Amino acid sequence: MKKAIVVASFGCSINDSRKKYIETIEVDNMEMCLDKLKENGYTHIFVVVTYIIPGIEYEIILKTIEKYRNDFEEIKISRTFLDDNMGKKEIDVIKSYVKTDLNNKECIERKHNFFTENYKFFQNTKCEFFPCHKTDDVENFNCLFCYCPLYALKGDCGGNYVIKNGIKDCSNCLIPHSKGGYEIIMSKIKDVIKLGSDF
Repeated sequence: MKKAIVVASFGCSINDSRKKYIETIEVDNMEMCLDKLKENGYTHIFVVVTYIIPGIEYEIILKTIEKYRNDFEEIKISRTFLDDNMGKKEIDVIKSYVKTDLNNKECIERKHNFFTENYKFFQNTKCEFFPCHKTDDVENFNCLFCYCPLYALKGDCGGNYVIKNGIKDCSNCLIPHSKGGYEIIMSKIKDVIKLGSDF
């Protein structure tokens, strides 16, 4: 048995930055990488992606892995960061590939910080518009979703909005900025991704 961990990242969408910092580095694409691993006798592959959402780049990686499925005894891939189901399975696979004396909780807390919920909350009190909605709970006002990702879903967003002069007005909606808002938005984010991927 010969194991390998592959880290996949799609780089940068800003042309100047990509040319200056990324294209100067020699990096294999996923097919080239898997070909090399196959040639060098690797049998078990775990692909870790750095993608935030499961967009087209992630789909390309999934299709490539499926193409090479029969070339290895085992080939697995992690889910993207914004995925309500992520965590335990990735940790279990990573631990099977990396020697560690840490238990599950320690591994998660020290290496991945999945046991905290800090990623669900951010507040910028220095913002000129803070708080951007009227609220009685300024201390817990969440700025993580400054612009609500669900706005594009129109009437299916689930929020408290009104139509003024033909424009969707969300001034009275506090879902993105309140406790539990993260979970609500993440439960609908796939609809936003689908909408943005429908060309």
